[in-house]
Order: sequence, then C-alpha cells, then structure tokens
Amino acid sequence: MPACNTPTALHTGPLLYLCRPVSPNDLPVWTDCTVVLHPSHILVTWLTPQDNPSTSMVTLPQCTDVRSLAVNELDAEERGLLPTQPNKGELKVFELLFEGRVREKFAAYSVTERAGWVSAIWDALLLCQDRKSQLSSPANDAPFGKHFAGSPYASDAIATAILAIRPSCGTLRGSYPYKDLASADPDLESFAEPIHSEPEPNFDG
Repeated sequence: MPACNTPTALHTGPLLYLCRPVSPNDLPVWTDCTVVLHPSHILVTWLTPQDNPSTSMVTLPQCTDVRSLAVNELDAEERGLLPTQPNKGELKVFELLFEGRVREKFAAYSVTERAGWVSAIWDALLLCQDRKSQLSSPANDAPFGKHFAGSPYASDAIATAILAIRPSCGTLRGSYPYKDLASADPDLESFAEPIHSEPEPNFDG
C-alpha cells in the first residue's frame, strides 16, 4: 500500500476510478472508490472482491492537464464498461494527463461533483508550482529557511498558507485555466455568474 504522510486533505469523496489491467488479456475496470486529494498526490482506495482494501497513489508534480470528457470521447472499450445510472443520467468523466505516463480517468456522479474535482485538482497543481518556487527561493539560504524547507510538514504549511490567502488574491486563481466552475465544466455554464475582468490597459496612447 502506498504511504501517505501528508495530513492536509484538499478534497474528498466517492468516485469511479478506471483501474488498468495487469495482464494484456484483461480488461480495464471502473471501480467504486474513495478519493482523497492532497497537495501533492491523490489517494485512491477501494475494496477488492474479497473485501480487502486496496490503494493507489496518483502523484501530481508531472500532471500537465485536468479536463472533463464526454462519454463518447472515451475509448470504445472504456465506454462499454462504464456503469450506468438508471434514472440519473450518464456518469461524468474527467481525466488527468501526465508527462511520460498513461492518463488517469475518473467518473463522478453529477456535473457539479465533476466540476468540483476538476477545480480542486487545478488548485493542487497550483500548490505544487508554488511549493517549488518557495523551496528554490533565496529565503531558503537563511538558517530558518533551511530548517523550514527540511521539515516534513513544510509542503503542508505552504499549502495551508496559499489556501488561506487564495480567496483575496485573484492572480492565484487566474494562474490556471479555470476561473470558476462554469469554465471547469461547460455543463455548468448556465448556473454560474459571468466573470467580470478588468479592461487591459491601452499603451498606444
């Protein structure tokens, strides 16, 4: 079981996770699981057919994109194996793309849940970028900086500080593609308020 030493959870809830086959002759499986998003990784836990817990860790530093998928954008095999929700509509799929490794796919039970996950994962990716900047800054040359950077909870302290100031700092939210739930998931566009941005300055006179 992967070890998780970070106490800070940014988002949690039930999802379906596409488990990749171990053998080339096996099929992928959409598995009911509990997902916990941390500042640097996603912890996925489910029960095996023997009711034993199984865990997978999806690390985020190499993640390059998070996006919603329509069901018809899935591979035919993955689409055919996706469970149905009688009287509730189809499941809402999203995927994480990485450098040098296969994609990770999840399915939420509603449009709102999917948008919340996509937005929260983008927040975590932003935290990963800020941690790298903090740990490589000149402040870490000072004795306190070295002590703080070496602390096992340095990442979580930075993450907590960023989350605390984020609501009042528009530039953080603007650093990644999704400014609100509507842009995180197009299906929510009709429920979100329009975004009002400041006009760009005119330097031509």
